[in-house]
Amino acid sequence: MITFEVMGSVPDYRSPESSLLYSPAEYSFLVAEPPQGEVGSVLVNDLELHVDMNGVVLYVDGYAPSLGWVAVQLDPPQGTLVSVRARIGQTIEPGVSYRLVAPHDWPIVFDPENGWICCGQPTVADEAQICMIRPDTVLVIESGLLTAVWLCPASLPGD
Repeated sequence: MITFEVMGSVPDYRSPESSLLYSPAEYSFLVAEPPQGEVGSVLVNDLELHVDMNGVVLYVDGYAPSLGWVAVQLDPPQGTLVSVRARIGQTIEPGVSYRLVAPHDWPIVFDPENGWICCGQPTVADEAQICMIRPDTVLVIESGLLTAVWLCPASLPGD
């Protein structure tokens, strides 16, 4: 089982300023100028949480067809900029993706008004840790388990 732990400050080598984009033609999120140091990833649906050799989540991108998103009103969780480590339970092999959630297991909802997309559970429990790993990317962790990935790309499909 893959668990997650909040570690504290953001590593110096990660640039939280690079932009999260959505490509309607590819039905995918991508990061302009992704940070260096990525070794493997954790898969949530077909989104990739890219990790370094220590399991620290650097950024999120990957396949997420907007055709299946459901429009709702969302109140994105507010967090502070921190580092999150994925505990995979084995040595992270370069280029390998470790599946946390099968494709289409977690619903994806979006708010066309504020631009936020949530993959997973949009309701955040009081005891949840709200972890902003980049200004446009928030991970929600409850008792060491990832419950949601929140993304706010520079533009939504149809903008």
